[in-house]
Amino acid sequence: MTDRRYDIQTEIVGNCPNSLYAHSLDGQPPEKWQTLAEHLNAVAGLAEEFATPFGAGDWARAATQPALPKLDPVTEIIPNDKKTVYYQKLRRVNFHFPADLNQRISLADLAARLQRHEQVLCVMNTRAECRRLFELMPEGTLHLSALMCGEHRSQVIAEIKKRLADAAPTRVISTQVIEAGVDVDFPTVYRALAGLDSIVQTAGRCNREGKLQDKNGDWRHGDCYIFAPEKPAPHRCMYQAQDSQFRWADQRGKIAV
Repeated sequence: MTDRRYDIQTEIVGNCPNSLYAHSLDGQPPEKWQTLAEHLNAVAGLAEEFATPFGAGDWARAATQPALPKLDPVTEIIPNDKKTVYYQKLRRVNFHFPADLNQRISLADLAARLQRHEQVLCVMNTRAECRRLFELMPEGTLHLSALMCGEHRSQVIAEIKKRLADAAPTRVISTQVIEAGVDVDFPTVYRALAGLDSIVQTAGRCNREGKLQDKNGDWRHGDCYIFAPEKPAPHRCMYQAQDSQFRWADQRGKIAV
């Protein structure tokens, strides 16, 4: 028997909503995997069983709060009446959505916009579009993609950080690879339309340290510009996320983040 081990991760099988939780599965076939919801509820149940005899409470921490029926009622640490105050104090980015999300921008026009900024990051949905856009940018622009070997990516990321630290011109065209734990801080970022989670991840690379100042030395927000790419995303999950933003915008008439 082949011994296969899987790190903690979310596996996408078939349709996007069918998320499965895999953790150290020793040769177990996919049909025996737990769904993410089943796993989270099982963990919540164990936490409750452990806490009750000791008169203790359950603590759950997550980057994105999932639905945990077994932990209801949930008492959040920050009261609702103070959330708005904290959000405003911690807000570092202004989001700019186009007036018409159905109006797609050509790569040539996008490249022209990016060249107006001395320091800017642009995240594309596909490697092909990322490469094409990079080829339209002036010399000195940096390109980042998951197709690069690890050492090459590390060298490019180090160069990005050095240029930013030196306040040197830094234009970067990247795939979503830069959204995964890459600690960089741009005053301006552009993001091809995608799911809100991806948009927020890119925004996390904008004014990340909250040190951005205007010409008068006053603190200011960074800017995150969302645009409809020249071509729709080809992959099913990515396309569904992108399409949901179009439909949401049509229903609301405008987007407020």
